[in-house]
Amino acid sequence: MVADLTNNADPAGHASPRSGTGAGLIITAVVSLAVLVWLFWPILRPMADSANAHSIIEPTNPAQTQSQPDSKQQPAKTTPTETPARPQTRQLYPVANVRAEAASQLTDNQSARRGADYYAPVRTIDQNPATAWSEGGSGDGVGEWIRYRFAEQINLAAVRIIAGYAKSDVIFRNNCRLKRVRFDFGDGRSVERTLTDTQQWQEIDFGGAFSTDQVTLHILEVYPGAKYDDLAFSEIAFIHLAE
Repeated sequence: MVADLTNNADPAGHASPRSGTGAGLIITAVVSLAVLVWLFWPILRPMADSANAHSIIEPTNPAQTQSQPDSKQQPAKTTPTETPARPQTRQLYPVANVRAEAASQLTDNQSARRGADYYAPVRTIDQNPATAWSEGGSGDGVGEWIRYRFAEQINLAAVRIIAGYAKSDVIFRNNCRLKRVRFDFGDGRSVERTLTDTQQWQEIDFGGAFSTDQVTLHILEVYPGAKYDDLAFSEIAFIHLAE
């Protein structure tokens, strides 16, 4: 006789004792798990936060995702390097590159005996203090001028000058000497200076460099000579700025 296995339910409709036991086990397990989580949460929380931090996905920057131009098609631009300017220094301009001319020059027994250029303007750039240019006007030299032309455009910053006839102390005092002068640079600019009454070299600074190819010295005032009314001076040198 074959047993009927299709109907195991309790005839009275009660649930099977086995199913009740399973539900109790599940509830017990859930409660135990919750207790364990509550007990170990201080330990588990830093680990969870760390995992979440590593899982954050950074937003995409559209500017970074744009395709870069091909370096072969568009070569990188380069900024030209500026060459630093060379410093300029004060230098004596070669007198061989200077020509001198004047409004007048003295003609006397000395010039008649020793040559017409004995008191010529060129004597002021011959590097010899024993020679001099002497003006040939009727007065003491005020209003006379002497001009110097350079072989090129230079940045003229100063001059050095012996303001009288330095051949000897006696000759220096006997003739008129430069006192107040004006330097014209050929373009409307000018500088006035007062000189010291000395037989030695003195430097006249212009307070800046003047770009010019000539300079004219105008005599505005003189130190009077003990014996003669003639104005004479021996030497001048030019200081320019050059690289």
